[in-house]
Amino acid sequence: MNLQHRKNRVILESPFMAVLAAAIGMVLQLEAGAAVSDPTLILANGNESLLWHSVLTGTSVARWDKPRTATSATLTIVGAYCRQTYAGLTGESCEISLPPANGGKEDVYTLTLAFDDGTVHTAYLGAVDGLASGGTSTSRRIRTAGSSHWANFNDYAAIAIPAGATALTVNGTPLPDLDGSAGWRLVKFDGTPQYNLAMTVAGSDSPLTATLNGFAGGTVLCVR
Repeated sequence: MNLQHRKNRVILESPFMAVLAAAIGMVLQLEAGAAVSDPTLILANGNESLLWHSVLTGTSVARWDKPRTATSATLTIVGAYCRQTYAGLTGESCEISLPPANGGKEDVYTLTLAFDDGTVHTAYLGAVDGLASGGTSTSRRIRTAGSSHWANFNDYAAIAIPAGATALTVNGTPLPDLDGSAGWRLVKFDGTPQYNLAMTVAGSDSPLTATLNGFAGGTVLCVR
């Protein structure tokens, strides 16, 4: 998997990259005289792929281009259920391990890379239920439109951002850093029962809207 933030300087790599490329289905053949290489799967535009911005189980390596004026950096990773800090990074990579969605607890990790010269880069990774590296996967995200649970979420909701989306508001408050790339953002239950989402997408005459019903996790006892 390979995650790039909007200025193409923060990259997260793992062996799952080839699987993502296969999902795109693009084959490149290089010819040199009479010789032809084996077909190679490539991902031509990661900004359009939700999978490119999603995380799997296991260890990955975050890579970046260090500014000439910087000597070290601190990588901070914040999600709904975890927080990690990697300080004193003097190179251009760091091995990290992020917990996947487990038991329906989907998450969106915000990766902030802060250099000692004041340069800051931010990227987002979604840990969503049903994502797998094998040939098959299961998901509880797929529900029929008539389901009573279609718009319900507990504690946190991972919102899929399609390519071309430039703005997303939740009850009128904009979520950060939407620039037209596909990705994920997190909506947190804050005690408000209803969450009205409005997304601006290139090519659409009006915003795309949806309404979610938020609930606190745990056990609810109703007495009548």
